[in-house]
Amino acid sequence: MWLEFRWWGVIVHLTREAACLAITGSPNFEQPLNEVPEPWRTFIRAAIAAYSWTIGDRIGVDGVDIHLNWFGFVHWIGPSGAPQPC
Repeated sequence: MWLEFRWWGVIVHLTREAACLAITGSPNFEQPLNEVPEPWRTFIRAAIAAYSWTIGDRIGVDGVDIHLNWFGFVHWIGPSGAPQPC
């Protein structure tokens, strides 16, 4: 998992493995998430909780990209690579 900052907000890049762990609520996802600074950690947790079904539906071979604006609102979720569910 890594963050890419843009003028409008941030893109959260989750690898396929991290995305699958995140949507299942696995405690193994907490370790990489704890390395993310606040307030982004809270925004990412909220986005995953609110959009877990959408994230699970849009996971690609390389993972999923979640676009958050500066206020933490999700405005796009898309696959990274060809779509491939967990």
